[in-house]
Amino acid sequence: MIAGHPALAVVTVSAVLIVLFYASAQLWLRYVIVYRLGQNALSISFIGVPIVVLDYGSVESVRVVRRQEMWKEPGLFFTALKAGNRPLAGRAVIVKRKNGLLKDVILTPADPDSFAHDVMGRSARSGHV
Repeated sequence: MIAGHPALAVVTVSAVLIVLFYASAQLWLRYVIVYRLGQNALSISFIGVPIVVLDYGSVESVRVVRRQEMWKEPGLFFTALKAGNRPLAGRAVIVKRKNGLLKDVILTPADPDSFAHDVMGRSARSGHV
């Protein structure tokens, strides 16, 4: 209790726990959700098991966006596969697929510009984008 204010104690403990949760997620999720740029496809793995494989031929576009801009796009929150591994990242990469139920895939690599450039280059070499 903080000097007879149990509600203040609960709020303080809750705030500390939330900060610790996001800080640990920022540090450890990059080892849980991993992006691999392979010869023919971008692979997204969860604990070492590939959960999504994006063939470079199925990539329509790749772009880097600030997080604030991303959520302004109508419907993106509901129509995108969110595979971010850095919840506090300021920028993200959106890979738009030509087909599929969830056409947009949101990723948060360590270096969004370089990652997007690599994916676009590999897609171009495969004859797409």
